Amino acid sequence: MTSVRHTCIYSPCKVQLFRTYFKHNQIYSAARGSVHINMNALFSSAAILFRNSKRSLLYGSMAVLTIGLEELIESVVFNCPCEGHFAYGLAFLWAPALLLFLAGILVDRDLWKLSRISNKEKTQTPAYRYVKTLLATLHVFIRAGIAPVAWLVLSFLQQQYYTCAYFGPLLTSDVTESNTTDKCHFKLGSRSRELEESYKTYSQIVGWSLMLIAVSVLFASVCIRRCIRKAKHLTIPSLEYYRHVEAKEALAHFHATAKEIAKRTLNRA
Repeated sequence: MTSVRHTCIYSPCKVQLFRTYFKHNQIYSAARGSVHINMNALFSSAAILFRNSKRSLLYGSMAVLTIGLEELIESVVFNCPCEGHFAYGLAFLWAPALLLFLAGILVDRDLWKLSRISNKEKTQTPAYRYVKTLLATLHVFIRAGIAPVAWLVLSFLQQQYYTCAYFGPLLTSDVTESNTTDKCHFKLGSRSRELEESYKTYSQIVGWSLMLIAVSVLFASVCIRRCIRKAKHLTIPSLEYYRHVEAKEALAHFHATAKEIAKRTLNRA
């Protein structure tokens, strides 16, 4: 009975099973390692992409927030009155744009670096430093104006604020010159469907024109900034740099050789 158990334990089939188990275990470990490496590479690529496009993502998020804010204000807060509609409409049209512009300037980190330009480039002429500071300031203003321009373009294209300022509340579908169903029925003689449509048309024209101007200014600023930016040429190190590197390597080799000789001397002793 003991010989049978001994044969069963150390039989070739058992050995083959153990080999197969360890082989699959090694394959599984290697697969887990490769998956871990691939995930690390994926996260690294995503981090690099986010870092390189961080500013573009910021501008995109600002535009999306502006669109959401405009829709919220128009649907919840805005209610064009009959009296004082001119100031009311212009306030909703320009006040949020001004607030967004000031907020964009405050959160721009490059604005606070303009004072360092004169300190870093004292060897340059004053005219060069002034021009560079002016261009950097204009670039800051252009970046800060993305959200306000988006607000104005949306506001003009949706026609509500401009029409409220220059026409008043919109006419209902059943308004005629002989009834008083209009909100501003006491001004019904100066309010007509044709005049309302003309103000809506003007609002859309202003919106598309503003969008065209904004895109043109942004395109021109990017082109000018790319053209005047100095190219980063590859600079060849001087001879002194190579001598320093060579001396450092020689010193490290000398220390390693001295340690080996000292170890051999101690072992012989």
